[in-house]
Amino acid sequence: AILPPIASADIDLGQHELVEEVLAVDARACVAQYVVSVYTTTPLRDRADAILRALAQVEGVGTLLSPIKDMEEVSAGVLSDLTAFLPLWVKRLQRFRPSKDEWETEHERWLREAVFRADGVGGLERIARKTKRPRACLAWYEALADQGDWTAALKACDAAARMVRQSHWRGELLDGAALAAQELG
Repeated sequence: AILPPIASADIDLGQHELVEEVLAVDARACVAQYVVSVYTTTPLRDRADAILRALAQVEGVGTLLSPIKDMEEVSAGVLSDLTAFLPLWVKRLQRFRPSKDEWETEHERWLREAVFRADGVGGLERIARKTKRPRACLAWYEALADQGDWTAALKACDAAARMVRQSHWRGELLDGAALAAQELG
C-alpha cells in the first residue's frame, strides 16, 4: 500500500534517507512482493499490462532486473499459470522499441528473461540473430556457458562476434570464445 506513494514522492522519507533505511526492509524484496500480489490478484488476460503498471508504479523504490525470477524468490509458492502467462508477457514486451544506441532497456532485458523461460536457449538465439544487440548476443552465449555446453557456446560467440558492430562488444564475445576454447581443451 505504501510503495507506490513512496515511489511517486507522495510520502516524503526525507531527502537523505533511503527507503531501505527508513522501512528497515530490503526494498527490492518489497517491490517483488508487491508485483507478486498484483500477479496473483489479476486475471490472466490482464496480467501482463498490470505487471508493467506495477513495475512502473514502484520504479522509484526499487528495480527488478529479472521480474519473473524475482517474483519466484519472494512468492509463497509456485507462480500460478506461469506457463500460460509467459507468452502473454513476451507479446506485451515485444511492443517496446529497443533504444537507438547500444545500451539495452529494461524491457529488452525482461523480454530476454521471459523468452528464455518460455523457449530456452533457442529463444535467446532467435533474439540475438534478429536484433544483433550486444546484450542479447552475450545472453545467448552466457546461457550456453551456464549449461556447460562449451561447443555451442564457442559457436555462439563466433556467430555473435560477427553480428555486433562495436569492437568492445566484439572483444567481450571473443573473450567468451577464448573461455569456451579453454574449457574444451
